[in-house]
Amino acid sequence: MVCRSPSARRLNCVAWICLLSAGGGGSALGRAAEPIVLAEDLELYPVVAGVWRHVSWAKLPGSGLTPANGLVVIDGSEVALIDTPWDDGQTAMLLDWADREKRATRHVVVVGHAHQDCLGGLAEAHARGAESYASALTVGLAKRHGDEVPRHAFTDTLTVRVGKRRLELRHAGAGHTQDNIVIWLPDARVLFGGCLVRSPGARNLGNPAEADPAAWLATVERLAALYPTARIVVPGHGEPGGPELLTHTADLARAAAAGQTAD
Repeated sequence: MVCRSPSARRLNCVAWICLLSAGGGGSALGRAAEPIVLAEDLELYPVVAGVWRHVSWAKLPGSGLTPANGLVVIDGSEVALIDTPWDDGQTAMLLDWADREKRATRHVVVVGHAHQDCLGGLAEAHARGAESYASALTVGLAKRHGDEVPRHAFTDTLTVRVGKRRLELRHAGAGHTQDNIVIWLPDARVLFGGCLVRSPGARNLGNPAEADPAAWLATVERLAALYPTARIVVPGHGEPGGPELLTHTADLARAAAAGQTAD
């Protein structure tokens, strides 16, 4: 069982409320919202109408209790998980919530890259008949690692429809990993950067095992040029922000490529 203090939960909620308030009105933005607590290790935070950020926690060797972000996108009776939670049990709770509260009948999963915080619950989603999409690089790595394998692959870009909503998937280049992708919701101007984008409080690039700092810098600069109208940017770990997260990540990548530590 994962236990987190009420004060830590309140701090997380307050930080997100402050971000939403700064983002203006017109949807869930600008309205204080308590998280939807599905379990001690799984919560939902509203982003915009029909979009929630799911946050799940796992205990990792050497890192302790680690949160990871994904999105839930619902339109009509169709639901997409952009990255699954860490494991099948958390994913089951998330899909149960979508089915119960939103009457979802079609499930889609988009896998950001071939790590546990993106596809750890993919087997559960597949058992429920979910369609799944990932880059061809991710599919190849999942096969090599013996993980559950996404069923539909793409090379550069792919648009997946969830109800009337478009999810635009793009492999813009290497960074955190060779296979990391981003997902753009054009109607909401929400960019899910996953682990390719660092949170406001991050002082380094995180797990360096498969990272390429020089390529990371070029990729993030490419994202800034591709999505100049982004209003909300969601990283793979930590609090969301605006387009300044792309600049922040580029600064971290530049420092890492030069062998320095960000101030």
